[in-house]
Amino acid sequence: MDFEGLYNEIMNLDPNVRFAVVLNRNGERIYGGYRENLKHFLTPDELNMVIYHACQRWEGRKHLAHKIGKALYSMTEYEKVKRISFPIDENYMMLISIDTFVDHTKIINGVLNLIKIVNE
Repeated sequence: MDFEGLYNEIMNLDPNVRFAVVLNRNGERIYGGYRENLKHFLTPDELNMVIYHACQRWEGRKHLAHKIGKALYSMTEYEKVKRISFPIDENYMMLISIDTFVDHTKIINGVLNLIKIVNE
């Protein structure tokens, strides 16, 4: 799978995508990072904690999938940033952050379409 290409396509969806990273099931970073020349809100240790908890939540969502279907994405809006998680397949997920004033629906639909393409 071309994770570098997926990352680049996601970063090109909107200039207000701040961060995008592909993670494996263990929360290890496969590819991605911050947009250049951007103020980071989190320290590297805090970002690692966010990644760990995001992966734990995805594992938890799988327990209900047989009843309500697979999760397509999950979004949390904070005062300074929106964070959105997407499963890519059974082994990988994408975590992105965007500015709060951005139309997240457009970005979510764009990411879902890109993930669909990489899985074909």
